[in-house]
Amino acid sequence: HKPQVAFENLAGTLDFNNKRLMAKGLHHEWNGNPLTSDVMIHLSDLKAMELKTEGVFLPENMPQGLGQTGKAKFSSQINWLLSDQTGEMVAALQFEPIGLLGFLNTPNNQQLNVILHRFQDQTMSLKANLGDETTLYGSYLDNSQTWHLDLKSKAAEGNAALSMAPKGLWTIDLKRLKLDTPLSNPGPLNLPKRALRFYVNRFDSQHMHLRDLNVALTPHEKGFKIDDFSFKAPSTTFSAKGLWDTLKPNHAVSLKGQLKTKDFYDFLHAIGRPSSIREAKGTLSFNLAYEGDLFSPYMQTVTGDAHVEFKDGYIQGVDPGFGRILSLLNIDNLERRLRMNFSDLTKKGLVFDKLTGDALLQEGKVTTENLSLVSPNANMTFKGEMTLKTEQVKVDMVVMPNMTGTLPLAVAIAAGNPAVGAAVWLMDKMVGKKIQEMTKYHYSVTGTLQEPKVTDNS
Repeated sequence: HKPQVAFENLAGTLDFNNKRLMAKGLHHEWNGNPLTSDVMIHLSDLKAMELKTEGVFLPENMPQGLGQTGKAKFSSQINWLLSDQTGEMVAALQFEPIGLLGFLNTPNNQQLNVILHRFQDQTMSLKANLGDETTLYGSYLDNSQTWHLDLKSKAAEGNAALSMAPKGLWTIDLKRLKLDTPLSNPGPLNLPKRALRFYVNRFDSQHMHLRDLNVALTPHEKGFKIDDFSFKAPSTTFSAKGLWDTLKPNHAVSLKGQLKTKDFYDFLHAIGRPSSIREAKGTLSFNLAYEGDLFSPYMQTVTGDAHVEFKDGYIQGVDPGFGRILSLLNIDNLERRLRMNFSDLTKKGLVFDKLTGDALLQEGKVTTENLSLVSPNANMTFKGEMTLKTEQVKVDMVVMPNMTGTLPLAVAIAAGNPAVGAAVWLMDKMVGKKIQEMTKYHYSVTGTLQEPKVTDNS
């Protein structure tokens, strides 16, 4: 297996003297990138070659796998023995920011230094240094056609096995990955068309903290099939499958999966999102599509649907006063009291037993027709929409205080007669729902999530 390099638009002057072939200022292109080289070949035995090259790599012509990149200045010096294909290459690249896999963004004007050796046993060794104490070691064996790499830096540590075979697998296994900048969308990625397995044991960015991040891709006629996209967060697991369409101008991703949590607040806190929902456990199922790449969606393009089923949580920031009074009077909560369970009275918010509903995402908006909250104090239904970009809300809310069971308790106590109380309790159960229907309160909610405006329409 011998590498082949194709050059285009080769132009320059050749000089034959002292048994050497020399070419200075040789202009040529490689993969669309303009380069200038000085070449010297010893003609007596055609054994040795010296090559000095410098030029510019343009963003649109960067090698596959780097993703969207900035411009890079390139220089190298090669001393090669032509007879046995051994030698040394020393190269340096100074580049503008590079976006790898959609979120690894390097600082501006970084210098990458590479030393490559090829030995007689058909192996190669690689050592690369990139500022910030980043070192990359590698080895290559012709028989396996695979690069084995070890990376260590302040931001990441791990290893990779990159097969150079036409349909070879790329496996990247990192112990840790820490980003000092938020995840961003550098533009459509130019990933190599091969199977990819990407794993990070510990992933941390400015506002995101994940564990066991897995991405498994296999080539597809439209781009890549997403065989696995999963991670763990505090109290939460996330798993999804789908398709990554790289043929569309901005690329597109479709995902179908589920989030399971024992505390939804812990999860949102781990990904840097605020939440007033606390201690809720349950599932969030989704079927979504968006423009962009896997880690960098354009939020305004998200479409699809989601279904939520949470239980045993509370909403912080809701004035619990009236709800606490109803809860104390409500005989349906007697079982809680006999168990000495007063948690719904002491939390700083509105306690709920169930929170369920469906949501539709389209044209940058989230709409729902059936979001329902059941609490010891009241039942609530929500119908309306929210704009994702501005968090503007327009929601109709119906509140039904949970007053069934209150009357029998009061009557029985007043009369001092359990039998009378039982009779009134029976009547209440027969007409209780109708009474509850008569005590509905209607509200409209406008403004933003941060500054909502509630209007009483009752």
